[in-house]
Amino acid sequence: MKISDAFRSKYLRANDLDADEEIEAIIVGAQTETMRDGQKKPVLHFDDGGALVLNATNARAIASKLGDDTETWRGHVIMIHRSVTDFPQPDTPCLRVRVPQSRTKVENVRPMPLHTDDDMNDEVPFN
Repeated sequence: MKISDAFRSKYLRANDLDADEEIEAIIVGAQTETMRDGQKKPVLHFDDGGALVLNATNARAIASKLGDDTETWRGHVIMIHRSVTDFPQPDTPCLRVRVPQSRTKVENVRPMPLHTDDDMNDEVPFN
């Protein structure tokens, strides 16, 4: 058993992909979410229920092909692969995205589920 499998994140991480693996994802929406450290970051949501926290590099890569307004990204296909970056230290695993040349768009994509920063405020007691 891998401990990383036992405690899965709701966000896609570099360790979720093999070194040579590339996955296809259909964007259903984007929104700002508050991370555990209190920072607010843009998050892409996909039709399979997955999500990706966007860093500046990936956000700009998508915006350069699909436009600056994330509302226009819905239904578009992106490819996600594992790479490395030198931040915060050399050879740090990361995820990179690319928009296929064909700019594939899927019609009738289900709406993005609405999440709020209050999602953890449910009726389940924490004891």
